[in-house]
Amino acid sequence: MRPTHFITSCCAALLSVGVLFFPLSAEVLHAVESGVAQQLRFDGPAWIAKEEGLQGKGVGNVAWAARGITGPNAKVQIQLALNELNHTAASISLGPGSQFGFDGSGKRLFLQGPVFGGETRFLDSATTEIQPGKMFLVELMTSDGRLNIAIDGKQVYEGPLKGPLGLVGLRPWRSTMTVQQFTIEGDLSEGAWLPKKLGDEIAVPTIDLAQDVSRQTVIARGTKDIYQGHPTTLLMPDGKTIFAAWTYNHGGRCGPLKRSDDGGLTWSELIDVPENWSDVQNCPCLHRLVDADGTARLFVFAGRGDMTQSVSLDQGKTWSPMQKNGLKCIVAPITILPINDGTKHLAIYHRGAGDRDRPPLQIWQAISSDGGLTWEDQRMVAAVEGANPCEPFLLRSPDGKQLMCLMRENARRLNSLVMASDDEGETWSDPQEVNAALTGDRHCARYTEDGRLVIAFRDVVKKSPTYGHFVVWVGKYADILAGKPGQYRARLLEHHGRPLDTGYPGLERLPDGTFVATTYVGYRRGERNSVVSVRFMVDELDRLAKELQPVTVWKSGDDGYDTYRIPALIPAQDGTLLAFCEGRRHSRSDTGAIDLVMKRSVDQGKTWSDQVVVWKDKDNTCGNPCPVVDEATGRIHLLLTHNLGEDHESAIKLKKAKGTRTVWVCHSDDNGQTWTDPVEITDTAKNPDWGWYATGPGVGIQLKHGPHKGRLVIPCDHSYSIDPAVDKKGYGFGSHVIFSDDHGKSWQLGGTIHPNMNECQIVEIGDQGQMVIDMRSYRGQGCRAQSISNDGGQTWSEITDARELVSPVCQASLVRYRWPTTDDPGILLFSSPRDPSKRRNLTVLASFDDNKTWPWKKTLYPSHTAYSCLAPAGAGQVGCLAEVGENNPYETISLFLFDLPKSEAKNR
Repeated sequence: MRPTHFITSCCAALLSVGVLFFPLSAEVLHAVESGVAQQLRFDGPAWIAKEEGLQGKGVGNVAWAARGITGPNAKVQIQLALNELNHTAASISLGPGSQFGFDGSGKRLFLQGPVFGGETRFLDSATTEIQPGKMFLVELMTSDGRLNIAIDGKQVYEGPLKGPLGLVGLRPWRSTMTVQQFTIEGDLSEGAWLPKKLGDEIAVPTIDLAQDVSRQTVIARGTKDIYQGHPTTLLMPDGKTIFAAWTYNHGGRCGPLKRSDDGGLTWSELIDVPENWSDVQNCPCLHRLVDADGTARLFVFAGRGDMTQSVSLDQGKTWSPMQKNGLKCIVAPITILPINDGTKHLAIYHRGAGDRDRPPLQIWQAISSDGGLTWEDQRMVAAVEGANPCEPFLLRSPDGKQLMCLMRENARRLNSLVMASDDEGETWSDPQEVNAALTGDRHCARYTEDGRLVIAFRDVVKKSPTYGHFVVWVGKYADILAGKPGQYRARLLEHHGRPLDTGYPGLERLPDGTFVATTYVGYRRGERNSVVSVRFMVDELDRLAKELQPVTVWKSGDDGYDTYRIPALIPAQDGTLLAFCEGRRHSRSDTGAIDLVMKRSVDQGKTWSDQVVVWKDKDNTCGNPCPVVDEATGRIHLLLTHNLGEDHESAIKLKKAKGTRTVWVCHSDDNGQTWTDPVEITDTAKNPDWGWYATGPGVGIQLKHGPHKGRLVIPCDHSYSIDPAVDKKGYGFGSHVIFSDDHGKSWQLGGTIHPNMNECQIVEIGDQGQMVIDMRSYRGQGCRAQSISNDGGQTWSEITDARELVSPVCQASLVRYRWPTTDDPGILLFSSPRDPSKRRNLTVLASFDDNKTWPWKKTLYPSHTAYSCLAPAGAGQVGCLAEVGENNPYETISLFLFDLPKSEAKNR
């Protein structure tokens, strides 16, 4: 049977169950015909034409019809086969973001995503409708808000539809999908397909100003009942008067308007405005427009559907009622720029299907020749198939010759978008992606005095350390068009409300160079959104960004080593910084030929000596450095572990290896210039029932107080045997300490902490020698675990989860920088990847109350990171030696230097 005959017969069967009228004017697009791709676009590798049909496979590999469905009445027909039914999640993608799935949990049909109301729903078993390797026909038909789905003429779903189907794609996921026919019919979208090209990794430093409340001004406070949202601002020519307008509720009614006469430091009460402002909804936008005769007027534009505007002729003292201006929009124009030497103004904004906030979204523009009073020449200037460009922001190039338009991408398939015009908006380039560092919603830009750009927006990159918060980007105009990441970013405010419900900004630059960035934000937990501004200067950000540029101490591939891992950092008594790590000769693996290497710095971490090999034993594994300084003698004790290079960790844990993991120590009496040969201490430091063993990694401590004052304590971890009937792995993980009371001459085994604990660090708190052990946790809580010892490490309390110390399953660093004095509180410092599940976003936290709270946070590296070690670096600075890289965490071991945190929680 020819595929076309098959489709016709099944269509007749579907019509018998009550489907639906289609206008004769509907367009038809043949994405696949007779097994050959016709009008398809691919996310992932192109599909292959084979005798049985067009074939694709692989997670993330989607074949999209070249145009999407924009109208309420549509028909989709797909004849395809799946190679298997085995929970493959193979589906038809709609949107993108929604799925009609063939093979979900329990081999059931499923619905997923916003098209189907947002929740995942499972239908009947797929095996009753689909046979592996056999062609079947799927038909989706929509009419006036209803969707009907049939397989081989049998209805499998009928229900409400939230908007048009949008883009339609084929998603094999874990299956192999073979397609003979793929046709869509209905009102189809316009615009060229833009493939995903740029990544979603943030490769520039991210500064964090969110903890510095002294920079923040609350313009309108939210309460449990009142939501203040979507502000814009306008700086007047005097350089100090700022207006702010916003809405009540999300996209709600307009009306709130305030004025500041001191550059945003203080604000007036609400300004009286005409009553009909409250009849208009959604994102009021403030503008000052000067016509060709030099007359200046203030405007507020707003509206969803019909655009409205209000005008003030007396510098904002009084305002006209809102009136429709003949334009259509979803959100009023954020920017309106003078063009053609100021004789006209260009407004740019977005519209949706049926002039409602639904895809496909398109960019439109209009022209005013009378300073904004009237508008004409409304036309579409950008559409992107498979994407939803919206909320455009206009700016001029530094030389004034080019217009740039930055756009939010609301399908979340691409990064944010940019296009440019060299003829004052007459024509525009095709939209293209910007770098992930600039990807977000509702951009607002201002130039610095030196010609750089500061751009504020809501961060929507899921891999970003500031996802869902209010940020600014600093870089050059040319960076944007070139897809470059710019210089750095800064988080201005931490959002505590509904996810992504923040970030619509106003941004102004005052004459002294101060930037005032204003947004709506969940300012405090338990409150609805407030309108808040943040003040900063680029010179401050430049200095803070410079602090975040690390010194590369080791780079994988250098000096004959494939990879460097497991950093440790400690200052000697003379102030020399000593850095240790494992030099892995042949691979990144934890097994094999691994040497213990070291470097020294005599200038507080700025430069480093040549590499010294502290311990090398043929092709065996020498590692896990954990140094401690004995302040009474100045001796540096370096605790280490060893195993045969041929033995793998898994075999050692199960006691099936040729050897086992052993414990060693060496020392230096000349501030790390020379080292003794390592001496084994396994007999007194390891329980013979244990398999795996690791010292640190990180540093040990010497107790300052209490009955065990002077004791050297080393944090360690181990594996222990478990009955396979209880745990099929046959082993568990635990933490423990070893200690010396005779200045390192002998070492004893202390108390253990079970279960599900691993690599750890310790700090002393209080004046009685109490210790906190902070541990890598396998409890699945996305944070560290801790225990307390009151007897020098012989016994430990019950395990607790340290919720503030967010971390994946990974090593972390915990050190004391300073003991409390009569003038200053003590300081504990903690570093780890600040993500509950992934090794990314290296962040330092500070506690000023001995581990009770951690109010100070500083992001050092937003991208890939793993192990780290903190230490005082001298001159009031702290060093963090950490594994970091742009593509994976193990590219470098680098030293980050930053100023000592202040107890006022100011990150300046």
